[in-house]
Amino acid sequence: RYHPQILYFDWWIQHSSAKPYLKKLAAYYYNRAAEWGTGAVINYKHDAFLFGTAVPDVERGQFAEVKPYLWQTDTAIALNSWCYTENNQFKNPADLICDLVDIVSKNGRMLLNVGPDAYVNIPPESMQILSEIGAWMKKNSKSVYGCGLAGIEKPDYGRVTRNGNLLYYHMFENTMGPVPLTGIKPGTIKKIRLLCDGSEVPISDSWVHTDYPDIVFANLGPDPVLPDAVDTVLEVELTE
Repeated sequence: RYHPQILYFDWWIQHSSAKPYLKKLAAYYYNRAAEWGTGAVINYKHDAFLFGTAVPDVERGQFAEVKPYLWQTDTAIALNSWCYTENNQFKNPADLICDLVDIVSKNGRMLLNVGPDAYVNIPPESMQILSEIGAWMKKNSKSVYGCGLAGIEKPDYGRVTRNGNLLYYHMFENTMGPVPLTGIKPGTIKKIRLLCDGSEVPISDSWVHTDYPDIVFANLGPDPVLPDAVDTVLEVELTE
């Protein structure tokens, strides 16, 4: 009747009493998903599953470096609780957006927990945070969905995600002058645009950059004000 695409396990299943059943469970679930023609993911913590057979999960944290394998972090919208609690302390939506981008740039995924009250009502504070995240995603979702590691060292001003020949430079803060698009060779760019509105961004031809012949600079104009103070995204389309 149901075709779940995710089986999420918390901490207990790594204990020896559960070990004999995990292989059988995974085999059954993956085989059934193949019959259904759907995707299938098992999330686990600690060493519950053999590495490579499921997706490891990091609770309320993330890896410091890029990982070559897919991973996930689970975190909550509140600082002090996983569930609905009176007088909850809530996270800043800007921090959650930047965390999401950081995680995706390191080949990870974010599972965000929102706790309803006993009447299944989402607290207004949570609704406001989700609304702000949604507003950013409405303009910039292409830089998150289907994206992963870019194979480029993170720039000082933000992070980089990638989907095929599209690179997404996330600007958490403004740069002094044109934006250095590190990791891209001159002559390999087809087009640069602001993802939030689609406007094209020219490559800088200033003489100031002659000392950096191997770096491409995007010209946002003199004394630019970033359209989004949280994360302005440049979409860079490569020739191949």
